[in-house]
Amino acid sequence: MQEAGASLRHATMATSLLSLGGIVGAFGVGWLMDRFERNGVVALTFVVGGVSVWMIGQQTSHPVLLPLFIFLAGVGLNGAMFSMGGLAAMFYPTSARSSGVAWMYGVGRIGGILGPIAGGMMLRTSAGSGMFFTLVMATVMVPAVALWIKRRAASRAAADSAGAIGTDMAA
Repeated sequence: MQEAGASLRHATMATSLLSLGGIVGAFGVGWLMDRFERNGVVALTFVVGGVSVWMIGQQTSHPVLLPLFIFLAGVGLNGAMFSMGGLAAMFYPTSARSSGVAWMYGVGRIGGILGPIAGGMMLRTSAGSGMFFTLVMATVMVPAVALWIKRRAASRAAADSAGAIGTDMAA
């Protein structure tokens, strides 16, 4: 933030927007998941978070836009992460649900530990903060793509089962 020319006061206010965005994202994404296809909503939310993180790294000359992108990063990243528990619970059968959700959170914790270590090591190199934010965005796009693939596979399976039911009724 200081690299972008923001004062300590503005930096503190902008950073608190990440948490506020997370609250808005958690409720907003839940509301959207109730109304639209869940995997697509969460995938799009990851994209919003990833692009917003990338835009944070591009704002070195325009600190006025920085609070907006920090807020949107909170909406996207926190909203998507809070929603993953619900998606995992719906994905697994009842007999394996608690194990499946626990594994999802366990893998997430590994990323939560290794991510800051890798980020710190990368910031120590001469790559610069722009490259850092680009790599963070790329990492955030991985679950977005995975959810999009899951969404497509689920819609194909539903179409196949609907076709099988129609064939059974015709026979």
